[in-house]
Amino acid sequence: MISENSFVNLLRGYTAVSVSFVKTIISKNSFNNCSSTTLISVKNGFDHLIANNTFVNSTDSICYVQTKQPYTKGKTISAPFNYWDTSDIFSVKSKVCDFFVDSSTAIIDVTGFYEDSSMKKLNYSTTIDQFRSAINEATNIAYIGGIVDDDIDISTLGVSRFLLNRSLLIQGGVTVRIQGVTLNISDARGIVVLGLNALINNDFMYRVK
Repeated sequence: MISENSFVNLLRGYTAVSVSFVKTIISKNSFNNCSSTTLISVKNGFDHLIANNTFVNSTDSICYVQTKQPYTKGKTISAPFNYWDTSDIFSVKSKVCDFFVDSSTAIIDVTGFYEDSSMKKLNYSTTIDQFRSAINEATNIAYIGGIVDDDIDISTLGVSRFLLNRSLLIQGGVTVRIQGVTLNISDARGIVVLGLNALINNDFMYRVK
């Protein structure tokens, strides 16, 4: 167990906690004023618990938590009940470098997060990783990504250009239609289809960004 430590002013090039080939509980630690690229690195395994930690004034860090564990269907790394330096649900996930940033790696489950550093206000959203889209009005490009668990026609979102800035995980039995559009895929992102019933209509152009 790694618990009740305070990590302060860590600079780029340093990682506060690095875990490899051992089951670990990382709990009740604080990370303050850090700018290191990665604060917690989980290199292998699913049987870890990253909970009740606080990340404060560390927005210069790219990854609060990162994993290199390969993606496995149905398995996730548990990271609930942390304060991620924000109350915004989408900003929380932007600080977690997992499947949605690199589709070859595991999903880190951050369901249940605190919205305040005193850890009194809990947001228990089960939709944090669900599919979402946002259109940039200036460029007329739609940014898409997340878990798709219901039929969807991407082509009806109102634009013809899309950027996959978060990996897509398409559940079995779901039909995703992508037709007549240009899909740009950000580096390391990807599309994973589960089950034989999932379908992507492949009448689209794509470019890897």
